Amino acid sequence: MSEGIRDLTSPEVFFAHLLGLEHEFAERLGDLSDCLEAHNNPDAARVCSIARMMHERRIANIAKRASRMTLPRIAPWDYVWHNHVNIEALCNELQNEVPASLSAWRNNRHWQLNYQPLPTQELPPKLPRKRPSIQKLGNYVILGDISAGLGAIWAEQIAQICQGHLTLASLSPISETLVNKLQRNNCAVEMLNMASTEKTVVEAVLKTAINNGPINGLFISLPTTNEQSTAPLAFINNSHWQYNQKIRVDLVTTVADLMQDETTSAQWCCVQSSMSAVLGGIGLAPYAAANHGLDAIVQNAQLTSQESANRNSTQWFSINFDAALHEQHSSEDPTDNELDLTPVDSQPINSQLSNSEQKADTLGNVLQAYALSNTEVWEVTRRILAQAEPGIIAVSKGDVKQRRKQWLHPYGVSPQQSETGTAYPRPKLATDYIAPRNDLEITL
Repeated sequence: MSEGIRDLTSPEVFFAHLLGLEHEFAERLGDLSDCLEAHNNPDAARVCSIARMMHERRIANIAKRASRMTLPRIAPWDYVWHNHVNIEALCNELQNEVPASLSAWRNNRHWQLNYQPLPTQELPPKLPRKRPSIQKLGNYVILGDISAGLGAIWAEQIAQICQGHLTLASLSPISETLVNKLQRNNCAVEMLNMASTEKTVVEAVLKTAINNGPINGLFISLPTTNEQSTAPLAFINNSHWQYNQKIRVDLVTTVADLMQDETTSAQWCCVQSSMSAVLGGIGLAPYAAANHGLDAIVQNAQLTSQESANRNSTQWFSINFDAALHEQHSSEDPTDNELDLTPVDSQPINSQLSNSEQKADTLGNVLQAYALSNTEVWEVTRRILAQAEPGIIAVSKGDVKQRRKQWLHPYGVSPQQSETGTAYPRPKLATDYIAPRNDLEITL
């Protein structure tokens, strides 16, 4: 390795290490296959041979991704080893029934991200002026996908409270029902068509809103799950990643850049994120990853604001919302105004069902139990802005740890299965059965 390479400082160095280690592993599989063949174990040798072929396909895919790079030549003895992780501790963590929400290892340091309860109280009629709130003569902006996200709920409530200005900039058409409802109030509402998430477009929206005075608050409404953002792992393709990157990550990144400019900044910014960033979920890999990414952008933007010399820097909030009930905005049902923020029973939902009901239970039923009504979405938003510290806040009507356990073990784990695993009859092989002789063989 050249003297200049001391760290994984570039994609080229990273891919050089990755390909080198992958080739090493493929060679070891080949050696193991030859060894098993020599010791008259053709079935096991065939398994290792197939594993090697599968691994070589992986190597070909990695090489294809790095084909436009000029990779340095690195000898195996010159590989950069960053982390000296305690493997036993790592294995123990991976075997936890409910591991930490996010875990990171580096050398002997171990970070874990978990969530603590945030008690919120019913808000008084008048809030301190320093806290983010909806002021009677304020100037507010909601941008993003208003119809497919929570923007419609926010807009309806702001228009009822505020007699100042509200600017809606949407990537998709705004429903006539919402338009008619907003026009019944004394708030001056301006609606803009946001053609894309490009910086020039978003900047034009913010400058239009600033013509009505300083922006008191900015809401970013993002679409919930749809066919473009979600798919089972086997069916994920580049379009899912590109859609989530463009509609979520790029938009929030652009806004974060513009918030550092006093000519386009707001006092605070509230971003719609998702509980999928906390819980994951079946078929939600690209969607959850994108929401986790925008949470990181918000966290970084808030840190930048705190370190800024400008005392009027933007305060950032990212709220991981659960599913919404998608109530009709034209509803005049008085029960729509009822508020119930009582947590759902902390036990997993399926534990309340019989075995037959558990099998019939669907993802939709699970989400429905934790879903928020329009009124709850707004009340939670107000309480977080008024009482929470800026940063990332997860909203769940059930215990988060129990819900993560629900996802990891949707139908529970029987004591017998957890201790001994599932037994299968041994196929007819040319070799005699030999019982495991040590802990490693038992694990394998």
